[in-house]
Amino acid sequence: MTGIANFVNTAVGDVDFEKSGWAKSSAFTMSQVIPASGLIRYSAQITDRIYRDPDGFWEAIERDIPILSKRVKPYTTPEGKPAERKNLDLFPPYSIGVDNKEAFQQMMDRRAGIEEKKWNDAETKRLLKDLGRGNIKEQDIKDFVGSLSNDEQARIKAKLRRMDEKWKKEFPIKSKTTSSKPLRVY
Repeated sequence: MTGIANFVNTAVGDVDFEKSGWAKSSAFTMSQVIPASGLIRYSAQITDRIYRDPDGFWEAIERDIPILSKRVKPYTTPEGKPAERKNLDLFPPYSIGVDNKEAFQQMMDRRAGIEEKKWNDAETKRLLKDLGRGNIKEQDIKDFVGSLSNDEQARIKAKLRRMDEKWKKEFPIKSKTTSSKPLRVY
């Protein structure tokens, strides 16, 4: 379905052909016309152990040609290094992969942070609705904000300040300067 969506978006003019995934797909299809293209692609992977990330049609073709493949930018690991093929990846038709516990932990921490933000936003919205209905008091919202981590407190306080004038008084922006003039909020 992705290929069809990319084709339609490109045909309609929503996406530039060179930037679409359809350009990569059509480059792969066009490379099948080249005799022994599989063998050429395999030799490119042996001589250039880096996984390459083509940006368009021509780079997708260059990626599979032994000497030209080095001109295409590499995929990078979470540490920012070029992603490199392991020796075992040369023989099977697919990559075997390596268990990278640090990258997995980074991904899980990021996912947990995103989930925390979603939950805090939903809880803030629920509390504000309840406050509007008269079911809770402003102190309940202050207690909720006080229970959050420092980063989340700052984010939720800023969100509340943008929503209503009374929260600007409850959660003022603290100046880190020694000047007697307050900071301007834009």
